Formats: sequence, structure tokens, C-alpha cells
Amino acid sequence: MSRIFHVSEFTSQQIQTVRNVKIHSPSIVQIISGKKSLLNLGNTQSISQSNLLFCEPSAALSFQNRPTTKKFKSRLFSFFITPSDEQLHLNQQNLSQEKQSQPNAHIVPLTDTCYDMLSAIATLAHDDVSPQSKSYWVKGLFQYLAEQGQLHLLFPSKHLSLAQQVSEYLALHPANEHHIEQTALQFNMSRATLIRKLNQENKKFREILMEVRLNHALNIIQHQKITNIAIIAQACGYLSDAKFSLRFKEKFGLSVKQYIETVYGK
Repeated sequence: MSRIFHVSEFTSQQIQTVRNVKIHSPSIVQIISGKKSLLNLGNTQSISQSNLLFCEPSAALSFQNRPTTKKFKSRLFSFFITPSDEQLHLNQQNLSQEKQSQPNAHIVPLTDTCYDMLSAIATLAHDDVSPQSKSYWVKGLFQYLAEQGQLHLLFPSKHLSLAQQVSEYLALHPANEHHIEQTALQFNMSRATLIRKLNQENKKFREILMEVRLNHALNIIQHQKITNIAIIAQACGYLSDAKFSLRFKEKFGLSVKQYIETVYGK
């Protein structure tokens, strides 16, 4: 069985402002401590421990993480399986409308039941349990969200777009060379067909690969405690740390060094 879900933790000891962080899979952001402010066209909306942020695949988040009495800490739950047709149908019957904070992202109140389910899933991420057991828990969460009429906020469609599928595939090994011909074979199509179908979604292979690799850089800094920029660049598939640093700042609006300082302090 392939991946079921992944849980990542993100922290900052200082105010951390980042833009254009791409979400590649249906995801839920939970605030553990501190506050997250979403920045969208001049409007600011805050998320605290009493809310969740539901993100559709392809969402691009611009935000500011702010520590309070403790350092800022959040969890990102990414899901790699889809709900059943029955769950999607149930969701349509119970459809709710939540506040949209950014394109493809929605603020949702955190209920006690959802808190308990997410806590259990976060624990399972670190336990030696079978993929089948993990799948049951995630499907239970999907069932609960369908009953609340909120499942569509994660899954506006049962099927991921080709660009989203390519993103998930590339994210498995971000540092690999990932020639477009080899990627096309993974999806049982020719290079020309892959390019044509991505163009139909207004996407380009190199842009998807760059987004995946830059997101991977955030994860390396957060979870592997690597602060050497050259090593981070190499781990993300860049031969030039100068080019990597340029792409990072263009994408996220702050330098690699600045991001590292928000995580670990100066």
C-alpha cells in the first residue's frame, strides 16, 4: 500500500513571514502554539488553536507565523488517499460553507472530536502500525468531515489533476534529477503527451519540480536541522547554492538565511 498520510511540524522562534508556499496534497493545518496570520491581497485573517485551515491541493499560502509566550508551532496533515464515493455523496447532503481565507484554503472551527482524531493520527505517524490501520483512521476522519459537510474543503474533486499527481510523485524524491521523460513513463504517457496535458492545466514540468524542491528546502531546515546553505541546496537537487538561494528568495519572499534565523534564532 502506498503512502496514507504524512504529518509535519513547523516552528519559529521569531516572527516568520513567508509567501507562496505550495500545498501539493489535500492538507489540514493545526496550530499548536502561537498564531498564524494569513496574508491575502492586503487582508489579514488569524488562525489560533481554536481553528483549522483546510487546504485543497494546489493552494498557495502566504502567511505570518507569530510566537506568543512559546515558540510558534503547527502541524501539517497531508493526505494521499481519497474519500469513498459514499463519503463524498454524504458530504454533498450535509454541505457547509466555511470562511475562505485564501484561494483554495478555508478556516474551519476546531471541534473536540476533530481534535481527538487529529491527535490520534499524529500519534500513528510515529508508531509502527500497518498502512491498513493508518488508512482506517484517515477514512474515519473523512467520514466525520463528510457528516459535518466539510470534506469538499479538502477534496473539491475526487480526482487529482495531473499537475497535482506529478507534484506528489516528484515529492517522493525531490533531490533526484527527474527528467521529464522518466516522469512521463511513470504516468504511462509520452513526453509530448505529458507536456500537452500539463499545458492544458496551465502548468509546466520545470515549475512543478522547482516548487517541490523549494518546499523540500523548508522541510529540511525545519526537520533535519541543517543550516549550511550549500548542503540544503544539494539536498534539493541544486548544483549551485547561489541559484538555489535566488530561487528561494524569489519564491518565499525572504532569504534562506533569514528563514533559518526565524527557526533557530540568530
